[in-house]
Amino acid sequence: MSESDFLLKPRLLKPDDYVNFASAWKQLVNSDSPLPGALTLSQVFTVYGETSQSQVMNYVYLPNDYAVALLSAVGTAAIQAKFVVATTPGSQPTPVFSIVLFGIDGFGNPTTAYYLAGVASNPAAVVQGPTTSTETPAELVGLDLAGNWTMNWQNLKQEALAIDTKLFNSMYGPVLGYTYPLDDFLNALFPAKMALDTEALWLNFALHKYNKPDATEEVYSYLFSTVLTLNSLPTTKPSPDAAAAKSGTVSGDIDLSSTDSYYDVSRPSPPY
Repeated sequence: MSESDFLLKPRLLKPDDYVNFASAWKQLVNSDSPLPGALTLSQVFTVYGETSQSQVMNYVYLPNDYAVALLSAVGTAAIQAKFVVATTPGSQPTPVFSIVLFGIDGFGNPTTAYYLAGVASNPAAVVQGPTTSTETPAELVGLDLAGNWTMNWQNLKQEALAIDTKLFNSMYGPVLGYTYPLDDFLNALFPAKMALDTEALWLNFALHKYNKPDATEEVYSYLFSTVLTLNSLPTTKPSPDAAAAKSGTVSGDIDLSSTDSYYDVSRPSPPY
């Protein structure tokens, strides 16, 4: 697995780095009218390939060794998924969107280290997996909803939606992240059993399409969110195409299948 296949490798952050990255997101998401030449939301979500057109990122991931450590701290009541603008390593650092995950207790105090989710250099392909008419447990999001929210993000261009502050504004203000119940992460990780070295927790990017309280039937709003699921650990696969092989390709698809489990609690921070 080559370093060039990832914009960000998952890692532990120093508390000061987390504060700085989270502050950069807060500043960006509060900028309704950025100055000419200033960083934009669209830029931190977009990958610019050397030979390909720009592509919008659609997931971040946390390897299972980090996920196990995240879930092993005593006193953890919930998992915070905080949005950040991190910078890529190297001589020409580039701002990129990611998510920092950490546990909190019942009083909101951190119970774990700060885990920066990994970002691959290429978006994942979204594929339709097997579907059956199984009943969805109460704590899960059904495939119909999870698939709809995931495809809303995939279809940004078709829907003529810009990646701007409108997509990140809830009724409580600009979204700084989401808070998941601890059980969501525990249940999401459970199917991995002992295959921890080959799988990871993915946070797939999603858009909720809904009507605000003062909206008419024809007027819809959108809100960025994430869908938590277990998936394969992104790895580099050889490509028969020499040009692609030079840059590397990252394996792993966003599989919309009723055999998988999806979690999205829609608890934005603030206020949760």
